Amino acid sequence: MKPVDGVVVDASVILRFSPQLARGEGRLYELITELAHSFGMVTDDGQKMEQEWSAGGSDQLILTWIAEEMKNGRLKVVRGCIDRGARRRLHAHFGLPRNSWDVEYIKCANVTLMKYLLAEDCDFFDPKAKAQGASARRKAKRERRGRLCQYLKKQLGIRVGAICHCRGDLGL
Repeated sequence: MKPVDGVVVDASVILRFSPQLARGEGRLYELITELAHSFGMVTDDGQKMEQEWSAGGSDQLILTWIAEEMKNGRLKVVRGCIDRGARRRLHAHFGLPRNSWDVEYIKCANVTLMKYLLAEDCDFFDPKAKAQGASARRKAKRERRGRLCQYLKKQLGIRVGAICHCRGDLGL
């Protein structure tokens, strides 16, 4: 499968984006719009990400936005992939929850040219920081030194960035 260009955006970001989309303004609204127009975005072929983005299909505004972005070629569907060993390590060594769809975001980022994952969910930075309290979670995201974040960058070439990192990371 030929890699495509695009940014993977976690549901934690889309959840914050939705109210700004309704108003048609806001810093995150501007960022997501700029990402879509500059690089494009990707979603998985199993529609798991779309389900999570739209809160299980209940957010009609997001569903309409998804359809519009796809129609205009700014949201592309990809078949995400990582090898079994890497997937096992995500769960066993780094603590990525098995019962979440987070691995789908990583698999999609892995098949893009950009290999960039925009997320506010601590699980993408350091899942084990959740048990250490709010301060540890904020630090894991801010500094991007969590074991999972470092593994994704060094072993898979996937950069994970929070909203505060994205513009600088992508030169926007």
